[in-house]
Amino acid sequence: MSQGFTKGVPIDTDVTLSANSNLLVPSQYAVRTYVTSELATNAVVPTRTIATTAPLTGGGDLSANRTLSIPAATSSVNGYLASTDWSTFNGKTTSPWAFRLSGRWYTPSTNALSIGSTPNVANSIRFSPVIIERDITITQLGISVVTIAGTGNTARVGIYTNNASTNQPQTRLVDSGTMTLDGATGQRVITGLSVTLTKGLYWFAYFSNASTGTVASIANLNLPDVIGTTSTLNNGLITGYSQSLTYTNLPATASGFGNILSGANSYCIYYYY
Repeated sequence: MSQGFTKGVPIDTDVTLSANSNLLVPSQYAVRTYVTSELATNAVVPTRTIATTAPLTGGGDLSANRTLSIPAATSSVNGYLASTDWSTFNGKTTSPWAFRLSGRWYTPSTNALSIGSTPNVANSIRFSPVIIERDITITQLGISVVTIAGTGNTARVGIYTNNASTNQPQTRLVDSGTMTLDGATGQRVITGLSVTLTKGLYWFAYFSNASTGTVASIANLNLPDVIGTTSTLNNGLITGYSQSLTYTNLPATASGFGNILSGANSYCIYYYY
């Protein structure tokens, strides 16, 4: 005799067999009843479907295997961008700046007009917009002292990211450390940098504790007009920003901006990559 079983009932619970027990195989009816019950409860029926929206394709009911895919994009079809297409897209030329070669010094100027000079202003960070048209890694930054400042006066330069919602300086990427403004005229260069910039808008910063001496500059009319104005026309475009701060390290986040108008000059910060 069987232990724990009833003839004709499906085996769907645990049972304990005693010694010398006889185990009877469930009837075909019992197996069929159990399988039919399980299918009705847990089976995925073909009426269930996978719906897709463009550019995703390959949906349908579950009567067969389905392969979801995205087509390659064309001029008339939305889809994925192939690696060769990405290279073409990323390499598009939108400005002459895209042709700047590595291994040379450059200025933020949009053209080749002459370099002038402008006086130092103590305790005021001056931010100038710079458009980078290709991915680069800056390894050196520099300025040029035209007229020496008082003994012990120094300056710092840096690079900030752009706040896309306001077109204002945001996060510091590098602080050059101090550059002397006294002693002699000429170049001041910071080497050993590794500042990677992808294509986009950045802000170069000049910061000093000097109220004497002059530094090489470029006219703000030669800087990109990326700020514009919401006031009446002919009042002068905003071409840069200033931030009042007692001279120290460049702050991690720029803030408290004053406007610099197009009639002024910007300190010329040279960069090398």
